[in-house]
Amino acid sequence: MLRIVLLFVMMFWMQVLSAQNNDKNPATTDIPKALENVHVERTKVPFKNPDFKIRSEGGHLQGVQYYTNGTTEYVIVSGSSDSSSYYAMIDITDSVQKVVRYNVLMQTPHDHAGGFQVIGDFLVVGVEDNLDKNTSKILFYNISNPGVSDVNPVLTINRDGEFKTKTAGAVGITFYDTQHLLAVASWDANTIDFYWSNAKPLNDPACKFELVQTWTPTKGEKDDWVDKWWRSYQGINLFTGADGKMYMMAFFRSKDGNFVDLYELSFSQETLKFTLNKTTSKQFYVADGNHFRNGGGVRLVGPDELNIYTIPKNIGKKKTVINWFDNKQ
Repeated sequence: MLRIVLLFVMMFWMQVLSAQNNDKNPATTDIPKALENVHVERTKVPFKNPDFKIRSEGGHLQGVQYYTNGTTEYVIVSGSSDSSSYYAMIDITDSVQKVVRYNVLMQTPHDHAGGFQVIGDFLVVGVEDNLDKNTSKILFYNISNPGVSDVNPVLTINRDGEFKTKTAGAVGITFYDTQHLLAVASWDANTIDFYWSNAKPLNDPACKFELVQTWTPTKGEKDDWVDKWWRSYQGINLFTGADGKMYMMAFFRSKDGNFVDLYELSFSQETLKFTLNKTTSKQFYVADGNHFRNGGGVRLVGPDELNIYTIPKNIGKKKTVINWFDNKQ
């Protein structure tokens, strides 16, 4: 009897502790100013992979994010292959600088992991059917204890529909007011699906997301944009500014170079619809095999400061170099 009581007490405290995991990112005072402050020239972040056999045949990296846990700093990348999707965690501490975690997400057909976002202690990534291109899953992982808490997703959103309409090439998430907003870009970002949560914490079994809108760029909506282009974005990140505004940063590569586009998101309580206004398109100068077609990601640093990361096509067998853009000359 005592053993049973102790077991229930232990389960209760495990639930309490897990509920304390952070599922929000800090609100940056001025997102447009922070993007403006980022220098366009790169800093190199090298790392090695001596311990893991990462299958990359038939695939590539597509997402990159920064994560810190205590005094340990990570860069996390998502990737695909001809048999499985995965993410890898790289400890970027000067004395380490190597892959320390390799987590296979799903097997074929869901072997393509897209651009993703880390929010607090949670990694939110889309994996899509790269063959029929008509289904995808959005997976939420608690990464606060790598190798333990991230063995299985705490939440999964299943998506299916017509050809290329419910894929998940890029995912972004932010906390706004009392709930989470999730954005999922379809194949080549032809559309964006917006989901609101039911205001439950991300690792609460009762947490649910509801699709509220499939947004498609239209000619008239672009009238006030800084330019008229909607791109084939491979990564999107969502943020809530301290001013209460919502923003989306989107990454792409064209023949002219590598760019980050900044959109301000507006939500109408009357129509329950989102509108997007492109306010900035900024070019960055990458090297070392990196580019935004493979993926880009944002780290919030301070009130008016953020960092941007980009990655090469795959993790090399000996050394890989990530490009990092910050505010320092």
